[in-house]
Amino acid sequence: DLFIKKTDSRSYLHFKSSHPNHIYSGIVYSQCLRLRRIINCQERLKEHLNNLKKAFLAACYPRKMVENISNKVLNSTRSLLRKVQTPDDQTSLHLPIRVISTYGSDDDLVSVTKKYEEHLSRTRSFSESDTAETSQETSSTSATPRTRP
Repeated sequence: DLFIKKTDSRSYLHFKSSHPNHIYSGIVYSQCLRLRRIINCQERLKEHLNNLKKAFLAACYPRKMVENISNKVLNSTRSLLRKVQTPDDQTSLHLPIRVISTYGSDDDLVSVTKKYEEHLSRTRSFSESDTAETSQETSSTSATPRTRP
């Protein structure tokens, strides 16, 4: 069965607090989905979802919203894997390369970039003939280290 700590107070963000509406429905959905992933028995899932619904109703969540979301999750398939979005293969070939480093700690990166600058300039990510956005990124990732403003 699902382990619940003795110190778990089942207190959730109160519905009348000052937050956008999507926050409340997101909390209900994520908690229901968490139970869906953990519990593989449909009857035990119903029992735990009912307890969760009571906790949300105690925090003044609208009954209809809690019911709709919990039913949606109850009727969904159990999946243990997270969905990962992968970019279209054609699109991913043309995405710029972004490098983020701490100021002053990128000497090795700068020296390697300078060493291969001629070869890099032939790639789409570093070429001047690319779109304005990529060209701006190219100038900001040039081999010359930038100084602090």
